[in-house]
Amino acid sequence: MQAGMEGASSRELKREMRTSVRMDAGRYSTLPESDLWRMYLELRKRGENDADQLLLKGLKAMLDRRMYAASNLPIIDPDPNEHKGSDDPYLGELFKAYKRCVCTQRVQPAGQLLRDIEMQLIGH
Repeated sequence: MQAGMEGASSRELKREMRTSVRMDAGRYSTLPESDLWRMYLELRKRGENDADQLLLKGLKAMLDRRMYAASNLPIIDPDPNEHKGSDDPYLGELFKAYKRCVCTQRVQPAGQLLRDIEMQLIGH
């Protein structure tokens, strides 16, 4: 989906955000949170009102999966600077910190950062 994200319809992006969080861990080639983030930024750019909720639901589902010791979701960050794509610098920095925790398998601090991300999005 990443390559044709700009060419995909908003409906397709939203469906991908909903279904990608349930994919088999072996099917991910990159950090799944990064995929969600890129789709989220594209939907926000298009003015989609439900983009914030889709991001939050997706990140919460991924974090729940990461809490299991047997989780084999990727932990390699493909793009350490993707947070800069956000029009909200503070939200971008929160996401960067969240990804750092996820990549180092520190799910408890990631959970707190996810709450901070939620508060930042709700405040808008």
